[in-house]
Amino acid sequence: MVFIDEKDLEEMLNEIISELSKKSGKKKIVYVDATSDTTVPAGSSETITVQPPEGKIWRIKMISYGYFEPPTGATSGSHNVIFYQEFIGLGFRIMSNYNKAISFNFLEPQQYTELEPSEFISDYHSILEHFAFTYNYPLRVKYENSTDADQTAKRSLLLLIEEEEEAL
Repeated sequence: MVFIDEKDLEEMLNEIISELSKKSGKKKIVYVDATSDTTVPAGSSETITVQPPEGKIWRIKMISYGYFEPPTGATSGSHNVIFYQEFIGLGFRIMSNYNKAISFNFLEPQQYTELEPSEFISDYHSILEHFAFTYNYPLRVKYENSTDADQTAKRSLLLLIEEEEEAL
């Protein structure tokens, strides 16, 4: 299991936000916590909507931290995290076996079984950079529990987002 002290994480994120803000010019860097602790029953899913304010465009600069434990007591199946925007469809999917975690640690997935698209790691930064979402077409983060046990653990997902004005 990956543990990061909350104070250390906050300090690291503030440093990253400061550096990204310098490089982004007029663009603003926004920190979004898309963490959930809702129980996801076996064979079902939960979708979290990450929606910018009206008139703004958001792009994921970095998945600063993400941790999805395997469902406790699972003996078969898989669990998946899917990032997508309804207008363009699938962005990317990270899949893992019933007994393996899915984790991100400042930039790239660290623990997983399979990625879709398969060239995801080599194109990771390009995919994120071009993956824009708006108020009308927000980012969806879907957790699928295709195991034989309920997912009762908290699913942590912290994002650094680049925000800019939407063209009229």
